[in-house]
Amino acid sequence: AGPAAGDDSPVHVLLAAAATARYASRAADPSARASAGADSVRASLQRAEWDLWLAIDSVWYLLSKLSSKRSLILPEEVLQLQPPPPPGGWEHRYCMQQQLAAGDLGFDSAYPQSRRAQRLSFVAASLMPGAPLQQILEIGSVGARLDFLKDVFLRHEMALRSLVALQEIETEGGLGNEGKGTGKGSGGGQ
Repeated sequence: AGPAAGDDSPVHVLLAAAATARYASRAADPSARASAGADSVRASLQRAEWDLWLAIDSVWYLLSKLSSKRSLILPEEVLQLQPPPPPGGWEHRYCMQQQLAAGDLGFDSAYPQSRRAQRLSFVAASLMPGAPLQQILEIGSVGARLDFLKDVFLRHEMALRSLVALQEIETEGGLGNEGKGTGKGSGGGQ
């Protein structure tokens, strides 16, 4: 009456043939694999750009709070390397405000992402005095350079946050107030 156990039914044969054809077409079309790989690389590079920009923005914001000048402006060459905003928009506090005030959003859709990211991976080091330039130059991939620079900026951000907190305490009179146990004569050395 029906097919015996072990015989292939026509449905199974068709499904197996379709699966084999799909696999063969993917294997035979390296551009499909390369395209999927390139999309993944582009997305990774985009994320690294966004992360570095957010770190640059935080550091620049904190530097502006410590500066005697009211406004520290990023060089135009750097602002022009800003990528398109991430989904949900930027969380910038400082750099984006500079661009909005100037009427320029920086992002140029005609500029290829890979070139923009590569330039940013070198130019961003110029914003950080004492950045380990030789180490940055020796990093082979753009994404790895962007990640390394993000880490450098985040370390600077932590130090700057401490300095801003100290400045705010001093401004409010919290440090150096004599008579509150923090000034001269509060148990100093004999």
